[in-house]
Amino acid sequence: MDKQLTNRQKKIFSIMVDSYVETAEPVGSRTIAKRYHLDLSPATIRNEMSELEDAGLVTHPHTSAGRVPTDLGYRYFINYLLQKETISQRLAFDISNEFQKEMEGLDDLLEKATRILSAVTEQTSIVIYPEMKDLIFSQISLHRLSENHVAAVWLSASGLTQNQLIDMRENVEDETLKKIANFFNNELAGIPFGKMKPEILRRLSERKDSLAHLYHQALQIAEDSLRKIQAARLKLEGAFRILEKPEFQNIAKTRLLFQALEQKDRLCHLLREDIADTGIKVHIGRENQWREIWDCSLITTNYKWAGQSAGVLGILGPSRMRYGAVMAIVGHISKELSHVLERYS
Repeated sequence: MDKQLTNRQKKIFSIMVDSYVETAEPVGSRTIAKRYHLDLSPATIRNEMSELEDAGLVTHPHTSAGRVPTDLGYRYFINYLLQKETISQRLAFDISNEFQKEMEGLDDLLEKATRILSAVTEQTSIVIYPEMKDLIFSQISLHRLSENHVAAVWLSASGLTQNQLIDMRENVEDETLKKIANFFNNELAGIPFGKMKPEILRRLSERKDSLAHLYHQALQIAEDSLRKIQAARLKLEGAFRILEKPEFQNIAKTRLLFQALEQKDRLCHLLREDIADTGIKVHIGRENQWREIWDCSLITTNYKWAGQSAGVLGILGPSRMRYGAVMAIVGHISKELSHVLERYS
């Protein structure tokens, strides 16, 4: 498609995108001629805009004389016309300063990353946590709530905690819970959560004495807890910023979007599709499989832990956004986050 546009058409189209992103108002030929001082008549600009519309890059909103970029238009702009941007040294310094402040484990770190990203981009930010199976088990505490219900509090070596309610299906005494917790903490600390069940099963196969029943109970706690905490965790920050955008002043449209954002499992699945990919990924409007976010763009990238892709960081905002600036910020904060995570390796 790049070769199908003339240089003049590319110039006019770039101006249209910049103007619409800045003003949220459809762009007309007279606006382009007056504001950008092109040595072209409004009639010539209109003809070129008609060509751009025929190519599917712009469209008329309702009966307006001006035009706005389409999803295809934004895609063309990003692929062929967007100039790579970098963040300012001052902003880079401020972001680095925030990440150097004292933090209490992984939860605190990822929450800080989303707060910074939302504040700097003025968009809704999202982070997908690392999967629990890849984290290193550090400690568990068990608390009996009733005869057969137990609260399990898991702690990873990185400081990430998970609380789970376990139905033991039998009466468990406090002394037994203490022994089970000691078994986990003394025998299994230091292994990934994902390898915990196979290790308990291995020990069970070797024991036929009184410890076998304790191992069975430990296995039940591990299976019930890990099955629940395998679901991807998501942190979303700055959802209110969507309400500040003129595109989302329609209450019905905004309600549907907020209902979508509440479906965190579905959103996690959508974002995790990018976890193995390197670089910045941009999903524009109807490129997203999810109808409720067709008026939005997702800009994501993965972050790394111990050299491996661990999770996804990104923003959700209207398709009308400053893609170059936002992509630069998302990429920079991902690198800062990955750098800090190395401390937990």
